[in-house]
Amino acid sequence: MRDDGSFDINQFFQDLAIQTSEQAEVEDCLIQGLAAYYRYIYGYDKYGEYPNSLIQERIYVPFVFGFGAVEAVRRPVLAIETRQKMVQYTLQQIDPYEEYGVPYGLPILLSCSARTGSLSAPVFRWIWLLTTAERREVFDEWKKDELFSLIDWITNENNLPQDEPIWWLQHLSTQCDKPHLSKVLADYLLQHVSLSTSFKLALCKGKSSNYCKIC
Repeated sequence: MRDDGSFDINQFFQDLAIQTSEQAEVEDCLIQGLAAYYRYIYGYDKYGEYPNSLIQERIYVPFVFGFGAVEAVRRPVLAIETRQKMVQYTLQQIDPYEEYGVPYGLPILLSCSARTGSLSAPVFRWIWLLTTAERREVFDEWKKDELFSLIDWITNENNLPQDEPIWWLQHLSTQCDKPHLSKVLADYLLQHVSLSTSFKLALCKGKSSNYCKIC
């Protein structure tokens, strides 16, 4: 970001050491992310599918940049290192005290970090608590494979205290009430080889009808 509050994409590429061969792809991610932002705000493509001219004056806003970051981490053609750089940069832009200072799509970025082996326990706690504090529709943003990547990280992360993974899984399972995820999440947890039978029984005894039907 420039001192005048605008976005210099060439400086961005230089700061993040984005390979020349990937710069066009990353720029397209930002363009598509900006288009997704306007669909999110207005419900249609207010500036067309490719609002290129608005990158400089809008993409620097952390909330808006998050849309571009989500596009990037979902593109397998980009190197893992490039996707990790996009996540790192996005997290560095967080300013919860500023309007639109929390990027869109933080749970998706967490899932990317979990899947690529770059997520740490402190960052997970910080981002998840920040996301829930924002009171956004967290589960609306996730695809099931992204959610599963985070669940696998929670169940296998050695730097979480012994009882903490169970707490997080209980939290996720009780908070997820979205039709596109709740049933598949229940299936995934109950079939997960890393979870104990006692934990699975506790889920079945809970209030969620998804678990009760499976049991």
